[in-house]
Amino acid sequence: MKKLFPIVMAFVALAMTACSGGGSKAVELKGTTYEGAKFTVTIPDSMKVTAKGEGSIDYVNARTENNDVSMDATFSDYPCKPGDFTKYAENMKNMQLKQMGAKSVGEPEIDGDVMVLRITFENFIEDSFVAYLGEKAGVAGKIKFPVDQAAKYEGYAKAIAQSVKLK
Repeated sequence: MKKLFPIVMAFVALAMTACSGGGSKAVELKGTTYEGAKFTVTIPDSMKVTAKGEGSIDYVNARTENNDVSMDATFSDYPCKPGDFTKYAENMKNMQLKQMGAKSVGEPEIDGDVMVLRITFENFIEDSFVAYLGEKAGVAGKIKFPVDQAAKYEGYAKAIAQSVKLK
């Protein structure tokens, strides 16, 4: 029995990590504000904008200098509403596990008008986020980083999502 306890505890710790929603706390996000046509969002200091929407499509993509970390955010006139976050997460989970080859998808972390969902692949993690801004406005996106940098980017998705503002 004494030998079984450490194994059980290791399994519990691993399960808790694998089921993480992608950062239960938002970090203090330092960066620059991207000014889109319909929304603003904070781009982390370590990243530079690599693409942005023009015309009726409003989005932003950013990357670190060595391209190992990226983020994107896209505006929608047909947002996912907070009451639909759980269903959205379920659909994402099914798609990511069955079609995109994810190893695991955590439980959605819902905080008011923001949802974060952690999707873990073999070599990288995507913390997807949704920010509801009103009946006809929302932003969805993700921050993607190597698995070995998970601790460094913990809470970034939530902080990015909370920085989104409607113009």
